[in-house]
Amino acid sequence: MRSSKTAMDNLKSMLVVPLSVTAAVTDDVIELPKQSEDAVQIDENLAPQFILAFCLAHGRRKFFEIFKFFDKECDFVLDIIGQVYMHDAHCKSKKYTPDQRLFYHQTHSAPLMQTLFLWLNNQLVYDLTEENNGLGQSVKYMLRNWRMLTTFLRVAGAPLDNNWAERAIKIVIRHRRNSLFYRTSHGAQVGDCLMGIIYTCQQNNVNAFDYLNTIQRHAISVAANPDLWLPWNYKQNVAELPELAQAA
Repeated sequence: MRSSKTAMDNLKSMLVVPLSVTAAVTDDVIELPKQSEDAVQIDENLAPQFILAFCLAHGRRKFFEIFKFFDKECDFVLDIIGQVYMHDAHCKSKKYTPDQRLFYHQTHSAPLMQTLFLWLNNQLVYDLTEENNGLGQSVKYMLRNWRMLTTFLRVAGAPLDNNWAERAIKIVIRHRRNSLFYRTSHGAQVGDCLMGIIYTCQQNNVNAFDYLNTIQRHAISVAANPDLWLPWNYKQNVAELPELAQAA
């Protein structure tokens, strides 16, 4: 039986840590990293280092939460943002490149967002809503962060929201809660590695139980060539080795 230290090394080699900053899509499109986040206060000294893309879903949520009080106004906003998301889904289904996606949004989503901007602006300019009520606060939020909320109309590859990052954070938070019951720090460390592996399997539509059993059966091969036994390519190696296929 292999030592726990070796097993830990095997697990560590396969741990995938999600990044909070998305790398440039291509060097000729974007030279700076993009950071998608909620509309929080940004240090002016740090801002030039990033292309800021605020979360459009958070802007939408502010109107969704007050829908029962301002149904007509919120329905207008939600409908426009919904169409923008439909356009983004179309780009994903067609597997557009970042440049193709940008052109599609500029053609189809930019007019919608311009209409929304004028509507939001008119709500305050012509006193169509009280600026301190729920609707007014939501309108001011959108206008205050408009440029960052519409980065996807100017930068190839910029996301509409950061929902993927929030989903990843929830996995970590859930694990932190469960970690209160680990008896030792070593046990918690093993749990951290397992969390990363299981989440990586989930993101690659791989059965985590099958994957973990397979790499334990063939720990020697995994230690020798860990890059060939990752969640997204381990089945190919199992199929190529008859003895492994029988064991699996």
